[in-house]
Amino acid sequence: MENLKNKSDFWKKCDVNSLAGHFHKYNAVSQFERLGQLYLNKVDLDVLFPEGKEIHSFDINLALDNDVSRIDAFTFRPFIKVTYVDKTEAVERMFHYTAEVAPRPEKTAVKVPLPFKDWLCANWMDLDVSLIDDVFAAAFDGLIDITEPNLPKLRVNKRLLSYHFNDKYNTAFRDFLRDLAGHLDQFVFYLGIDMNKFFHKDLFTFSPIYEVRTYGVTEEQLYKIRRSGLRCVPHAERGVESVYYEYSSPCPSSC
Repeated sequence: MENLKNKSDFWKKCDVNSLAGHFHKYNAVSQFERLGQLYLNKVDLDVLFPEGKEIHSFDINLALDNDVSRIDAFTFRPFIKVTYVDKTEAVERMFHYTAEVAPRPEKTAVKVPLPFKDWLCANWMDLDVSLIDDVFAAAFDGLIDITEPNLPKLRVNKRLLSYHFNDKYNTAFRDFLRDLAGHLDQFVFYLGIDMNKFFHKDLFTFSPIYEVRTYGVTEEQLYKIRRSGLRCVPHAERGVESVYYEYSSPCPSSC
């Protein structure tokens, strides 16, 4: 297993002027291609969310490859870290660049699922390359100058590091993955941008969307999924559902 902590540290310390390069790769046909989505396959999901184990929490950590010498490969490498109630050692897996199972069927003019998701993804793909570093930064209140206590608080820029899913943050999505353990087919990490946040400097504009393809879902489980606020869209294949989650709590400030 690669040292994922090093990759996470590399993301945290990466120069703002170099950040955009990690989301692009050289393609002889299309010049520079932008990364749009990443995947976890069933093998990874069975390891991360095993049936019969109680999940305490999990994190989606943003990370980068340390080796940036190749321009023909993406070097943005987010990973999931899962902890369990009866085990102190966390399990980690990186997202892949290509799907190892069939992707979601293409939308049609008759049925366009989740236009909001498509809009966020289109915003990411269309964003000017010079603005990419901005969407991963937000300004937070700093310390008051003790020599001038009446001055307003300083604004400190911080980089987006991760998303937490536990008893306090994003509980519904954590519980969904726990309840459907053993029936998870694919996890898709879509890169997206909420332009409504772009001019709010205290908010991260980057807004990923998660799609989890699952099978063998009972009517009772579907009811619970929809009651919890998760979006659920049936696939063309009978018995397969795609569950979408948005608005996950970023760290900072959820950490």
